[in-house]
Amino acid sequence: MAQQHDASETLPPSPGEPPRVRAARIFDWPRLVALAERAFPTLDPQQLSHWLCHERHSLAVAITSQGLIGLVRLQVLPGRRVTRLELIGVDPRSREQGVGSALLRYAADVACACGAPRLETVIDAQVDPVLQAFLTHHGFVGDAADPAEDGRQCLRREVPAPVWPMWELRRPHAPRVPPAILERAATRVLFDAWLGRSLRQRYAPRHKGPGGQPTWRSISSVAGGSAGA
Repeated sequence: MAQQHDASETLPPSPGEPPRVRAARIFDWPRLVALAERAFPTLDPQQLSHWLCHERHSLAVAITSQGLIGLVRLQVLPGRRVTRLELIGVDPRSREQGVGSALLRYAADVACACGAPRLETVIDAQVDPVLQAFLTHHGFVGDAADPAEDGRQCLRREVPAPVWPMWELRRPHAPRVPPAILERAATRVLFDAWLGRSLRQRYAPRHKGPGGQPTWRSISSVAGGSAGA
């Protein structure tokens, strides 16, 4: 059976219990900063802050009795059926405890729940051969049709569909619509409402009114006046 992810978020696991992986929360910020200093020394704290504030759905953390010791960043692309593994790391003091494996299992569950069951990641094998060995051990393989460039390599892994998909993971990790798109859509709806237009109308530039100005044509035959003609 797949690992359960709805455990308490306030109490860490007891000593000896497996790592607990869950979606990141705002109150994780102090511990994430401390983890980044040890596991991701090149990661800009401002970038981490941006992810936590605006792209929190892409982050998941691993917690043990030692505290918050692991982080993974995912980019779910349902249109391509791909989930990008953009960042994964564990506190160096807490390795060899199965934390990285737990993060990968969680990523696989998210990928299946969100309809993007292929995990992809790009690594620099020369810089981090340990990470390459870890991913290869967990079933990631390189694509012969996608040769490495400047030491970087694309690794992929097809995630088999689980017997009991963790559908509840879709809500915290599904891709979000950018606020700008929502704002433009809301503005368009309000503007159309102010002009007295409805969603059943569309712009038809080939129909010209008096003076050569475009007119609006209704999709509905009733509203267009053709009913009973």
